[in-house]
Amino acid sequence: MIKIAHRGNTQGTSDKENSPQHIMHALIMGLDVEVDVWLTEDGLFLGHDQPTYKMPRLFLEDLSERFWFHCKNLEALNYFSLNLGHLKYFWHESDRYTMVSNGVIWAYPGQRVLSNCIIVDLDNKKGNEDALGVCSDFWPV
Repeated sequence: MIKIAHRGNTQGTSDKENSPQHIMHALIMGLDVEVDVWLTEDGLFLGHDQPTYKMPRLFLEDLSERFWFHCKNLEALNYFSLNLGHLKYFWHESDRYTMVSNGVIWAYPGQRVLSNCIIVDLDNKKGNEDALGVCSDFWPV
């Protein structure tokens, strides 16, 4: 099962989510990380509600095997589609399911678990054994 730290969170939500240090901590724990990515005229940024942490493209690509990029604006989605199509990226707002660029289904919290799906279970308390992976804010140390 693929274990994914939601915005780098491992012990609940944090004001540090999507920050490089928070992400690196989750990666060091051996987790994949879902990150929120924006594209502005100033480049690529991480951040949930707004572009917050400027990120060099090389940082994102160097660790890309373990990243799941949630594009937060249309510009980011277009950029990934045209330039970074080999990475795992997706865009959704309140859709129950969306398709990740690698063919995996990304399921909104509370949706039915499928065998080729990453289920978002922020509390990591449900029986998700049938899912390909879980994206959560809680992962044991």
